Amino acid sequence: MYAPDGIRIDGKPDEWGGTFQAFNRSTSVFYSMANDEQNLYLVIQCDQQPTIAKILSGGITLVLKSSKDKQTMPVKVVYPLISYTDKYTISIPLREEANVDKMAAKINQQLPTVAKTINISGIRDIKEPTVSIYNDLGIKAVSQVDTRRAYTFELQVPLKYFRHLTDENGTFDYNVIVNGVEDPPGTITVGGSSSGGQAKSVDGAQVFDMFSPTDFKATYTLVKK
Repeated sequence: MYAPDGIRIDGKPDEWGGTFQAFNRSTSVFYSMANDEQNLYLVIQCDQQPTIAKILSGGITLVLKSSKDKQTMPVKVVYPLISYTDKYTISIPLREEANVDKMAAKINQQLPTVAKTINISGIRDIKEPTVSIYNDLGIKAVSQVDTRRAYTFELQVPLKYFRHLTDENGTFDYNVIVNGVEDPPGTITVGGSSSGGQAKSVDGAQVFDMFSPTDFKATYTLVKK
């Protein structure tokens, strides 16, 4: 899919035409992937509160890898990265604020202050594992919520950072992972559920779901206009 004209990485999916290429049941997200001559774009939207809580707790990982050479290190980008305490400044008003206009305005003002960094690995030209969302590398990640209480995530990755992973047709594999919560220190996980006082719901989601990453995989071919 060639990227929509006038695409902006702002957490608002307006330029995508209000529809997405697919819905993935294992992760409960709608998504589209596209490219232009310079960048790859991923937009994800979720309107399920337990899944949004999971995203806020562990972020989303985009993995880009070679379809042929499985030994080549993949490129990984992770966002949003929000601390345990900061995520509640987003998830609680998202669930409980009755005035949806007030809710969206408050959260969208807060998100850039609590999700300020992007984790990156596998890019030869970038040595630091974490970069600011305000970087000059061309990697962009932004998320916002709307008055339907849906969460939208948009990501831009310059093609130059993973050209070596594409074949002669511009094809590569990708994996999108909703990471979930990392086990707190001292937690014992048995059969996917946490023990030691941790086996409770987190932000309204079952512990099994919150602590278990979910993902989907596919193959993408870069297109030219």
